[in-house]
Amino acid sequence: MKSAIANVKIDSDNYYYKFGLYQMLAHIYQFEKPTPGIKKVQGQVSILFRQNIASIIYPGPELTLNTLDIPFVCNTLNLSEINAKLEKIMMVTQYPYFECDKQVMYQRLGIKSYHQLSGTEFTVLRYCGKGFRPREIALILDCSEKTVNTHCRNAMRKMGMSKRVELYQYATLVMCDEGRERATLCL
Repeated sequence: MKSAIANVKIDSDNYYYKFGLYQMLAHIYQFEKPTPGIKKVQGQVSILFRQNIASIIYPGPELTLNTLDIPFVCNTLNLSEINAKLEKIMMVTQYPYFECDKQVMYQRLGIKSYHQLSGTEFTVLRYCGKGFRPREIALILDCSEKTVNTHCRNAMRKMGMSKRVELYQYATLVMCDEGRERATLCL
């Protein structure tokens, strides 16, 4: 199990956040059992925790990287809820990148498919990450500013965010590595 936790990186200047997260992850890895019926991912899967986001980086063919981004906002969660979210993140690392049936993965993780971002919500999120304001996004998508704000609010709710700043931080982090194939999974 030590090799698995060696693939975890926490990118934060907050010592207490890093220490607490490493302690919780070490506890999870200590008791982790492989999930039956799942083929192991080829190559090493890396996990990067940053502010409000956990990115699971899968090696792809021909040295490409595929990234699964999971919103990881913990300021409104208690320790048992954070631990449960970390366990789900660790379970996701056992699945190959989008080679499995998403509905089966949702069922095993105990999440509903309607808790995931819609295509329009993800598009609005991408434009937010590029620095566009709601009015500019509305002009691009040919809809009202109120509709854009509704998509932002729904995305925030699905990702467990309580402040618009958290949404913008998340969107900016997702867009900084736009060259990779990326997807968002809301737990």
